[in-house]
Amino acid sequence: MKKVLSRNIPTVFIIFGATGDVMARKVVPALYHLFEKKKLPDMFKIIGFSRQDLTDETFSEKVFESLNTHSNANLKTCGLFCNIFSYHKGDFNNVEDYVDLAKKLKEIDEKWGVCSNKLFYFAVPPQSYETIFKNLIATILFSSIFV
Repeated sequence: MKKVLSRNIPTVFIIFGATGDVMARKVVPALYHLFEKKKLPDMFKIIGFSRQDLTDETFSEKVFESLNTHSNANLKTCGLFCNIFSYHKGDFNNVEDYVDLAKKLKEIDEKWGVCSNKLFYFAVPPQSYETIFKNLIATILFSSIFV
């Protein structure tokens, strides 16, 4: 008997470099099309991680602007899509910013009542990968925050 895997697994998608050009031109439109076709889990959250000093609201506005510029988004669906975004200000080199991100991820899991999948996307230059990986390992991936 073939086992069917659920595609409706609670997921948090963390995007490093969330205020850059790759995010605006490629990532946001791609995620929007998945959202529009109902291909994302019911419990799905996107957290943008970047250095800019933004609020959740101003980050959502940037997402909305990028949809209007790089996609043929339906205004009603676009508004709903922007609601799944939040923002976390952080410097790739600052370990404390990753600790704060881990706390934010834990809060989402507690609110949902499950341990969600965490997907990390790097919309950054390759020279930033090593720093981000080291800080993720040191703070989030093996953190006692999730125990």
